[in-house]
Amino acid sequence: MKLPLRHRLAPFISLVALLALWQGLVMALAIKPFVLPAPSLVFQTLLHDRHLLGAAALVTLRTTLEALGLATFGAVGLALLFVQAPSLERALFPLAVILQVTPIIAIAPLLLIYLSTHAAVLLAAFLVAFFPLLAASAQ
Repeated sequence: MKLPLRHRLAPFISLVALLALWQGLVMALAIKPFVLPAPSLVFQTLLHDRHLLGAAALVTLRTTLEALGLATFGAVGLALLFVQAPSLERALFPLAVILQVTPIIAIAPLLLIYLSTHAAVLLAAFLVAFFPLLAASAQ
């Protein structure tokens, strides 16, 4: 069933209205750019610094994909072990739950102290992705 045009355009119209409201409030209230930049300034900066931001985005994308691949491989592999050895699941799954509920912001400084920056970022992204994948795969 094809949605009417007004239904398909509703999210776009909402986004444009929100940006217009944001721009209008920043201008009307004379909010300093360091407090809340106007959308026009954000877009202008994105265009001006596109080469620097593009390079940084590629590094971020690469790290994200590496961590997701490692987390998927590790979580599915461990879930398969859990299926084959229920005693292993009983022994390790509580540890996985404890690590999952530990905020990454509590672990990140330790990772940065003991690992290189790239390895710390990769491990932090791995930990964020690993546990939901393990929980979903172990079901």
